Amino acid sequence: MDVVLISQNAQVTHCRVDAIDNTWSCFVSFVYGENCHVRREDLWLDIGCHATIVEGSPWLVAGDFNAIRNQNESIGGSTVWPSWMDEFNVCIDNAELDDLRYGGAFYTWSNRREDSPILRKLDRALTNIEWGNTFPG
Repeated sequence: MDVVLISQNAQVTHCRVDAIDNTWSCFVSFVYGENCHVRREDLWLDIGCHATIVEGSPWLVAGDFNAIRNQNESIGGSTVWPSWMDEFNVCIDNAELDDLRYGGAFYTWSNRREDSPILRKLDRALTNIEWGNTFPG
């Protein structure tokens, strides 16, 4: 494979990956979202902008987003759902991404406390429709 860096910032690195034999090419973005929801706004904008660059090509976006998509991705802690928590789903919808099927532990983060434990699904892989069409397995 040949990996070409397209762009990067503190929260995401975007690359193009090409097979050496030119049989396939795709885009891959590696994410580490900020803990602060206000700073994650830049991540959501960046992913949205990058979606226009990769349009029509397979795209995988994977990493620690430090955000959940809905309440069933969290156990413990606050049950309040402030409006800013919708921004992750809006980003995913606008970029035309969806969760890649996976196996293993559903919750990927915990506060590791025996009293008042909190579990969340913060790590995930998202793909566009072209990813599934190109790599159906």
